Amino acid sequence: MDEGTMLAFRGIPYAQPPVADLRFAPTEPWTDVRADTLECKSFGSVCPQMAGGLLVGAEDCLTLNIFTPKDAGANTADYPVMVWIHGGAYIQGSGSSDAYDLPDLVEMGVIVVTFNYRLGALGFLPHPALTAEQGQSGNYGLMDQQEALRWVQSNIAQFGGDVNNITIFGESAGGHSVMTHLAAPESGNLFHKAIVQSGSYSPFQLPLDTGYIYYGAPFAATADCTGSSAEIAACFRDLSVDGVIAAQGDAWYVPVTGGDFLPASIYVSLATGAFHTDKPVLIGGNRNEGTLFTALDFVGAPPEYYDDYGAYLPAVAGLLGQSGITDESDIMKIANDYLAVAEAELGQLPNGDPHPNRFRLAHSKVWTDHFFACRNMMQWEQLADHTPTYAYWFTDTNAPIPPSYAPLSAFEEDMGMITFGASHAFEIQYVFGRVQEQAVVSGEQIALSLEMIEFWTNFAKTGAPSNAPGVWDAYAGTVGPVIRLDTPGAAAVDVSVFNNAHRCAYWADPVNATP
Repeated sequence: MDEGTMLAFRGIPYAQPPVADLRFAPTEPWTDVRADTLECKSFGSVCPQMAGGLLVGAEDCLTLNIFTPKDAGANTADYPVMVWIHGGAYIQGSGSSDAYDLPDLVEMGVIVVTFNYRLGALGFLPHPALTAEQGQSGNYGLMDQQEALRWVQSNIAQFGGDVNNITIFGESAGGHSVMTHLAAPESGNLFHKAIVQSGSYSPFQLPLDTGYIYYGAPFAATADCTGSSAEIAACFRDLSVDGVIAAQGDAWYVPVTGGDFLPASIYVSLATGAFHTDKPVLIGGNRNEGTLFTALDFVGAPPEYYDDYGAYLPAVAGLLGQSGITDESDIMKIANDYLAVAEAELGQLPNGDPHPNRFRLAHSKVWTDHFFACRNMMQWEQLADHTPTYAYWFTDTNAPIPPSYAPLSAFEEDMGMITFGASHAFEIQYVFGRVQEQAVVSGEQIALSLEMIEFWTNFAKTGAPSNAPGVWDAYAGTVGPVIRLDTPGAAAVDVSVFNNAHRCAYWADPVNATP
């Protein structure tokens, strides 16, 4: 479809619909059995998920979208290809989103592909009954991703793409997926470069047996599926989509390890060098990742949420518990340390009272530093030992709230966070060129977006974000560099600046350290 500056092909099926016997099963390649001709003018359905309290989407959702320069075609099969993996905590999101439609990246001479993959329980449910049937279970959404990449390998030349120059890139769960494909044995021949945006948050993942406990058993119990392995698997497939989502509950699914698909976690793979070390990696995160999650916690919560120590402490305990920090005294120490950091940053009110928003700010900083920033720095070190690695830090604290998070703007004032800052996912609009569509945006922010688009597409073309020495050099251990992406323009900083801003030395031993 002619879109003025580019061609767009939407809603192309890349796999068989994962329904009936193919629900909770490995992905099957698409065969042309549904139509002789595909118009490819409209996005396919999103995969089933909850959005705004409503169930949306359909299981027949495994489609992809291609955006090409106008002169691309079978006779010009030499454009670098960038394949985007969307985020959404593995329970939400879609490649069929306006946020990624008609990407400005294409104007820099690349082809962009986006796609959908199975989410939530439908995409990631591990259960012994499914393992008995298949030899492993879970990770179906990642298998979808692999199949989308195989489709690209087989077909992108017909759209002008270079099958020998494919970059996968993604944010949040999409960035985590990119990291997973770096570790997954069968993904190695499907791409050549990797870009990870805010995807370092869960490097340890869950062993398959643990996944049974956290995900499989509660799902089966809620769905009332009992009996033999065959009976349980059949029960899972007989559920309505509503029934699947209800049995899924509030669980945030993650990939599981231990099978052929993913033998070891991201952390183990990187620490031992047992990953695809022939892939250059561009990887980073945002200065204020956690403010978004603290705001999301306010949705549906009572007005006093995190307004006092009695609410703040269990909230921090819940976060730390995800990392195995469960000792009450350790939790209290970390909570108090971060409360002191927030109090020092906010200061007192004019009447001398403590700032009422100190608990919320402290909570967001634990999110940012522990789950994102310091794990990010750990992965810079691990990757750089084996492959060219380019580190970035998005720090535009005046970044506008993306349209998809606009409903949260009211919470920005209510929860007293002043602004979200450079929050989680706020850099996507810069990478895809959508920031200039915001009602309030500066010329410097538009220029930053153009600079980031150039970095991302240069990396896709050559394996380095800049061909000019000193502009963005590869990460070299304890001195970095880290490229700070901010207005009025990107600049290299020593890794110690990042380390100090996010207290990563503290998180190396938080029980005995001071922030």
